[in-house]
Amino acid sequence: EPEIIDDIMPEVGTGVMFGPAGSGKSFAAIDMAVRVARGLPVWGKDTESCGVVYCAFEGHRGLMRRIHGMKESDGLTSLPLRLVKAPWLFQQTGHFDHFETYLTRAAIEFEDDDTRLGLVIIDTITNAQAGTDTHSDKDVGEMLHRLSQIAEKLGVFILSIGHTGKDVSRGMVGSFIYRARSDAVIELRLNKDDDTGEIESRSVFIDKVKDGPMGYTAAAFDLEVIEMGKKPNGKPLTTCRVEWLEANEVESVREVTQAAEGAETKIVFALRSGDKSKADLMRECEVSAAMAKKALNALRKRNEAHTFKANGVHLWSLSNVTKLGG
Repeated sequence: EPEIIDDIMPEVGTGVMFGPAGSGKSFAAIDMAVRVARGLPVWGKDTESCGVVYCAFEGHRGLMRRIHGMKESDGLTSLPLRLVKAPWLFQQTGHFDHFETYLTRAAIEFEDDDTRLGLVIIDTITNAQAGTDTHSDKDVGEMLHRLSQIAEKLGVFILSIGHTGKDVSRGMVGSFIYRARSDAVIELRLNKDDDTGEIESRSVFIDKVKDGPMGYTAAAFDLEVIEMGKKPNGKPLTTCRVEWLEANEVESVREVTQAAEGAETKIVFALRSGDKSKADLMRECEVSAAMAKKALNALRKRNEAHTFKANGVHLWSLSNVTKLGG
């Protein structure tokens, strides 16, 4: 069957792409939209060139500047990509009908230019649901059911952009139904330096794909600042564009991620037998000081581990080990 993005995004269906603050969600979504509209590869995967509607439920002016920046830097004069300042709220009576009507008209206009409307992006789904309980299985379920109906009727893929809460490990904010009912779930991850907190890279993790490979890092990227002109006060007007890392750099990100996840698993089981110092964990789990620190910090952020001092020595203990499958 045809796919918008090979092995990731089917031609018809719904999905989510989410990540924490600073992960570059909108930048990555815009980059995807432009590439799909041009029929260029996304995350190393072939794409089906099609028309794209980007529904901005927040930051419309900023998104417009980012798209303009990408078109300008790539020398593009026209593109089958429509950015709309979304007036709909999906909890209000009739707004789904208005949304469907707008997309139907957009599809007809794309067809006039010999282009098929294929991808619809909602940024962000939280703002689209303003006034509803995003943690309610009933509310979220009804919304996703309606979006799925629209996707099937128009023959498009609808991708919703979401975000994580403070506890990144818990995934996307809101009901678990987002993941359960999605044909594709894409997570944007931040890779930070444990000492400075600076962002080293951002990566695209394919968390779920219906009838396809999943559970892998597909790509990694940085954000490049580009100047678009001058503000009225003479200061530079800037935006960012995605700069994709080379294959060897992506592999390095994969290796670091896999090593950190492996270290976390080892440490979880090592802590089952009682409190240990970091030196004990390094020796028992055969991990470096840097990797032990990364793993312990990740566990602590999930509130599943905490640190305390005994006689001046840092000791580590784990609570709710069974929560991690221990």
